[in-house]
Amino acid sequence: MKADTSKEEAQSMTMMHLQLQRSLKWLDDVTHGIIGYELESRSLAGLQVIEARTGFLRCNFIVPLLASDEAEIEAKVKGNKGKLTSMAVEVRNKSSGGQLIASATQWTAANDYRSPQPQSRAKL
Repeated sequence: MKADTSKEEAQSMTMMHLQLQRSLKWLDDVTHGIIGYELESRSLAGLQVIEARTGFLRCNFIVPLLASDEAEIEAKVKGNKGKLTSMAVEVRNKSSGGQLIASATQWTAANDYRSPQPQSRAKL
């Protein structure tokens, strides 16, 4: 019985690791304009993942137009209920010693919806 529990825990950890890697790849692809829309990639152009683990993400963000401003974004999962996930996010200004700029909590719902990808325009 104990071997079954260890095997289930190992499978669960593997699944969480794969989900984390898939999420990081998605974020990287959106940031670099591989998927999504131009507005998304422009908005996220200065985003750099510093630390990522299941339930936690810390990023640095350099404001593209004002390259001297740098912010740190920290997001933590606070709870799960079915397909709903509660998150807490803090944004701090790194230039001013970590001064809190904004904080928020939000619920997000998981779904299988995939937004349509823009069609590339053929060059004539």
